[in-house]
Amino acid sequence: MAFTSLDKVSSGRPIGSTLRQSPYIGIVNIEEGCLDACAFCSTRLVKGRLYSFAPEAIVQQVKTFVNDGCKEIQLTGQDCACYGFDIGTNLAELTQCILAQVPGDYKLRLGMGNPRHLRQYKDALLECFHDDRVYRFLHLPVQSGSPSVLQGMNRKHTVEDYRDFALELLEKFPLFTLSTDLIVGFPGETEKDFEQTLELLKETRPSVCNITRFVARPGTPAARLEQTNASDCPAIPDSVKHQRSALLFGTFQKIAQENNQLWLGKECRVVCEKQGHREGTTIARNSAYKPVAMQGDFAPGQVLQVRITGAEPFALIATTA
Repeated sequence: MAFTSLDKVSSGRPIGSTLRQSPYIGIVNIEEGCLDACAFCSTRLVKGRLYSFAPEAIVQQVKTFVNDGCKEIQLTGQDCACYGFDIGTNLAELTQCILAQVPGDYKLRLGMGNPRHLRQYKDALLECFHDDRVYRFLHLPVQSGSPSVLQGMNRKHTVEDYRDFALELLEKFPLFTLSTDLIVGFPGETEKDFEQTLELLKETRPSVCNITRFVARPGTPAARLEQTNASDCPAIPDSVKHQRSALLFGTFQKIAQENNQLWLGKECRVVCEKQGHREGTTIARNSAYKPVAMQGDFAPGQVLQVRITGAEPFALIATTA
C-alpha cells in the first residue's frame, strides 16, 4: 500500500531551493549533503552531512508548480537516495505522498541515488514506477565494477548492490532507462579491475552512462593517494586512462544503440522540451525520459502522441502519430 501520510515524520525544516528551468519544468531541491565520504568527492567537504527538507513543504511546492502549468517536476539533491533518513522517512515515501496529494497531468523525475541507500526501501521505490506520473528513469551511480577499487574509493555499496537492483529494475520494466557513472583510472586500478568494470557495464546495460577519467580533487583522500603514488596503489598514466575510457565508451555506445532499438515501431506519449540543434526540430521526452527528436516546431510543454521510427545511441527519432 502506498504511504500517503506525513504524520510520522518530523517537521519544521524549510524547503530547499526551487527553480523554474522553463515554463513547464519545476526543480525542487529535497536535500543537501550526504551520508558518504567517497575518497574522490568533495561534496561532504562543501555541503556537509545530510539535511533533508520538510516533506510537507516539498509536496506543497510540487502542487504549486503543477497548478502553475509545470509538466515535469525534478526532485534533486546531492544524494536523493538518503533523503529523509534524518527525519524518519525516505524517497519512496516522499514520492508516494506527492502522487497521492498532487493530482494532475505531470511527470516526476527522481534524482540521483546511491545503491546502498536505495536497497533499504527497494520494493517501495519499485512500486512508485508503476504510476504513469513517474518517469521510468533512475540515476544509480556505481563508479566501478571492481570490489577492490570500490573499497579504495570508500564507496559503501558493493558491486552486487548495484547489479541486483539494476537487473531487477530492467526485469520489471524492460524499457526502463537506467543511468550510471563510471570512473576509470582511479589510483591502483589494475587491468583486472578495469575488466570487471567492463563486464558489469555489459551485464547491466545502462542506457545512460557518464564515463570519466579520474582527476584528483584538491583536499580529497584520493588526491593524497595519487600524490603518494605508492607501489601498492600507483597513479594510472593518462595514456592508460584514455585507452580504458575509450573502450568503455565504445562498448556503452553499442549497448545504448541496442537499447534504443527496442523502441522502434512503438507509439508513445511525449512531452516537448526544447528546440533541437537542427532548425525546425523539437526534442521531447517519453515515459522513460528518453530524448525524442522530431521534425516540426512544437511548444515546450506540448503533449504529443508519436511513433518511434529511428534509434540512435543517444536519442530516439519519431513522427507524430
